Amino acid sequence: MIPNGCENPFLISDDLSRRRFLKKTTLGLVALSFARVAFSNSLRANGVSSAKAGLWFLTPKQIRVLEAICDRMVPAGEGVPGAADLKVAAHLDVYLSTMDRGIAEQVAQLLDVFEWSPLVFDFKPARFTSLTPAQRDEVLRAWATSRFEFRRTGFQALRRLSMAGYYGQEGSWKTIGYDGPYG
Repeated sequence: MIPNGCENPFLISDDLSRRRFLKKTTLGLVALSFARVAFSNSLRANGVSSAKAGLWFLTPKQIRVLEAICDRMVPAGEGVPGAADLKVAAHLDVYLSTMDRGIAEQVAQLLDVFEWSPLVFDFKPARFTSLTPAQRDEVLRAWATSRFEFRRTGFQALRRLSMAGYYGQEGSWKTIGYDGPYG
């Protein structure tokens, strides 16, 4: 989880000129394209097919990355279910299968990049899913506070997806005092 004492790295600056926007967008697209070419094929080569695993859109390896992210974004607490308890990643997989295919594929690519980000961005020979919870928090913090806007934007996308997936589950409603849509 991101500590409360951080400056707010989640706001997009107001001084974003057209040239700066195009530059940052291009850098983000290049990074995502690189990840798609370099890592997607290797991730799928060793995994089982999604249909065999009961998945709707994501590959088994991508779902493990999403589970690891969701688990750190919404950990279980005393008497409070976490993302893993509510199977948030599985629900998000179904949700992604109903989304516009282009957007869902970008999320899948982002998960591929995130899996290999310790190696690509921090030069640590490890994948995100092989890290300890504390190390995963470090990686999440690095994405949230990165000087590269595409990393901050990717973090925000995964954070919002995780939160929407968690609070969209009936099992989380009681902890926030929500009685449901008909309560």
